[in-house]
Amino acid sequence: MIRIFTHSFTSLAVLCTFMLSATQALAQAYLSEDGVVEATDGRQLAYTIDRPSTESGKLPLLIVIDGSGCVGHKRAGFSELLAPSGNPDIAYARLVVGKSGVPATKAASDDCSDTFMEHYAIDQRVLDHLRILQVLTREISWWNGQLVVFGWSDGGDIATQLFAYNPKISRLAFGGVGGGFTMQEHFEDFWVCAEGQVEDREGCVASLREQFDAIDRNPTWTEHWSGEDNSYRAWRSRLSTRLTPILHNETRPVLMVHGAEDLSGAPVQSAQKLAANLEPTDTFIYWEIAGMGHDIWSLPPEKALALETRILRWLFEAG
Repeated sequence: MIRIFTHSFTSLAVLCTFMLSATQALAQAYLSEDGVVEATDGRQLAYTIDRPSTESGKLPLLIVIDGSGCVGHKRAGFSELLAPSGNPDIAYARLVVGKSGVPATKAASDDCSDTFMEHYAIDQRVLDHLRILQVLTREISWWNGQLVVFGWSDGGDIATQLFAYNPKISRLAFGGVGGGFTMQEHFEDFWVCAEGQVEDREGCVASLREQFDAIDRNPTWTEHWSGEDNSYRAWRSRLSTRLTPILHNETRPVLMVHGAEDLSGAPVQSAQKLAANLEPTDTFIYWEIAGMGHDIWSLPPEKALALETRILRWLFEAG
């Protein structure tokens, strides 16, 4: 049975008030450790681990996976997402993996380096995370064996694949990616050639497919499509992805979160389709968030923080 909830947040007001004060009181109450792991192609994969400064015992590990763009994993805003400092009742460490060729604190997705363009793709990011986990879960002395993952937008696709390919991960929370329809179907049916929104839908779809065929035939990092930070290589790794096959019959708990008002990032209909596709499972939960667009912070700050905290509690509720 799929459990589908539409949240209005009226039940989260007390939790939100508590977490706002807790976050303010415990800001920066964690220790950060930067490291690198060498990939098979010689790249140095950067990562950061944040741990509560007051905890000296064994801890679970939460992987937080960033979305698209040549932005840094330690930039303001993202570096606070699901940080261990604001949740004193849940002790855990957080792992974030940087993107190749991107300075850790880079805030804007412009002036992308050749290294980023050459190596950014969904499948490559999955492999990079797997490589880092291969090393860290073998070597970190404070890990208690519990491993959970969260990702959003591109990061949601990456997180879902990472979860599917790594049996050590016990829980997955992801959002902003849809997953029931492919990205190509998003463009054809919701964004560019939507029924009733263009005069010649057949011609519009044919034109789009010519562009997609060009991307598929030559997935180079030197050609861009729909933005200077999106290479043909990156698009090829996105356009055909459908998450149903790798989540179907999954026995580990999975939470999908999506904004009811999301269209531009990933149409909410795509998330609804994935939920419908996974009807036979009993471990999949779908939260459709009233009033939310593509990302959590499209909500008012207090509601965004309450949702972030709700997701965190779900990830660790099994202990």
